[in-house]
This record gives sequence, structure tokens and C-alpha cells, in this order.
Amino acid sequence: MMKALMNVLLCFSLLGTRAPDGLAQQTALDQEHIRRLIQSLPDDSRLRHYLEAGHHGNGVHYPWMDDMLRLDVKHVVFFVERKGRRKLRNIKIVHIVYFSDFDGNCSQITDPERLSRIQGSGLEAKLLEVATQRGLVEPILSMHGTHRWDASGVVKLYANERVPYVSGLAPGANSQTPFEQAIGMNDLVELMRILQAGVTSDQLDSAMWMTDYVDNSCMMKALLKAGGNVNHTDSEGRTILMEAVRYNSLRVARVLLAAGANPNARSSRNESVLSLALAEHNDAMVSLLKSAGARN
Repeated sequence: MMKALMNVLLCFSLLGTRAPDGLAQQTALDQEHIRRLIQSLPDDSRLRHYLEAGHHGNGVHYPWMDDMLRLDVKHVVFFVERKGRRKLRNIKIVHIVYFSDFDGNCSQITDPERLSRIQGSGLEAKLLEVATQRGLVEPILSMHGTHRWDASGVVKLYANERVPYVSGLAPGANSQTPFEQAIGMNDLVELMRILQAGVTSDQLDSAMWMTDYVDNSCMMKALLKAGGNVNHTDSEGRTILMEAVRYNSLRVARVLLAAGANPNARSSRNESVLSLALAEHNDAMVSLLKSAGARN
């Protein structure tokens, strides 16, 4: 179950446009917009890495984006369940999480008064309408290449037209556990509630693999504090740190190393942590690993 959900997060990650010659096909004003967006993100932000690589949103600005910014909301995650084909009554928004930055790391909006202002302003109603419409028209390809309309997963809305669009809908009705759903939505509040109620060591270790994909350092810290194994391996001997490296989760890699992750672990294929970073051409990750004593 967890493996399937991680595949969804991987396959339906940041989706956007890329000009054939990088920024050459964009206007000077648009280039400046993207430059400022990049500069507003931390150096260890995976979203920043995508933008610097030339993956950008379509540039269409909507009025609800301005409404979000006025309330200091940078992005919103919706969990969507859909049954049937393009009928409003067949789609349901199950859960909503608000964030005060674009990549969602440790920035979940939790203050009750602030959430009340967001709901009272009419913003939530507008965003629910947008998320519902996007969830309605999102085609889902099955493994056999045919379109499926029964689906569930996440839809994300951003307060900037140059952040790549995100959809994480997968075929079939919702089969995720509340634990999996909380991680997939970067919902640290719900994750903490579940951890306090009690989970198994296997659930903790599986959740740590999934957190590599969502790249949330606070979530990884919470899982480690709850007893997650920092050097847990999969069937091929790959460690959680290796997975963080493969998916450019720099901030999560920092947390893992600080918690005692082995920077010189090797998989059953004799892959080293450093060799994976070099293959990804991620200079910041290579530097981090070398400073932790990693060798090839």
C-alpha cells in the first residue's frame, strides 16, 4: 500500500512547462518574475531546484491567487475523491491543508484565528470550486493505457502562476490509510495526532520512505523522534538517505545525517550514497555528503 502511494507521488510530481532554450522563450518581465520566485525560496528547496532547471507553470494568473497572497497563503493542498465521469455530485473534497510558503516545508497554517479568517474571507469557497473543477477534468491513465475516472489523491493550488501545476490523482477509490494521507498532504498536525495515538515500527519505517518524496524536514524529525529507524533498508539494501539523495530531498538528507544516517552505506548493487548524488548532478547534495564523511 505504502509503495503504491509513493509511486503516485513520484509519477504525479511537479508538472509544468519548460521553454526549449530555458528562459530564452520568455519575456524579460517573465524572466524577472521567475528569478524573484526562485530567490524567495530557500537554497535547500526542491521546488527551487525544479524552477532553476527550467520547469515552470503556464504563466496564467487567476484572481484567486491575489486573494491567497492577501491572506499570506502561498499554497493549498486538497485531498480529492472522484467517482464517475465529469459530474459535480461525484467529486468530494475530503481534506484541506494551508501553507504559508510555496514548498510546504514546516509552514502549515495551524492558528485557529488565521484559519477562521481564511474561511470567513470567502477564499476557501473559491479555492474549493477551483480544486473541484480541476479534479473533475483530470484524466487518469490506467496501467493498460485506458482512461479511468474513479480516482483519488491530491490537487495543489499555488499563489503564483509560475509554480508548476501539481496533481496527484491515481486510479481507483481512496485506499490510503489516514497515516499515508497525512504524509502525502504534508499535514504535520494530523501526522502528530496519529503518532501520539500509536503506530507500529513497520509503519514508522515505511512512512520515512514516503517523507523523502514530500521533502518535509519537520515531518522526518517527528518520525525519527517517534522511533523511526534512520538506517532502515529496502529489499535492495538501499537506505532512506539514499532515497533522499535520489529525489533531491536536501533538507531531509540533512535531518537524516544529523540523526545518525550512515553516509557510507552501500546497496546490494554496490551503490554508494555519494555515487547516487553524483549521478543526480546535485552539487549541494554532494557537498553535504562529503562534509558528513561520505566516500565513493
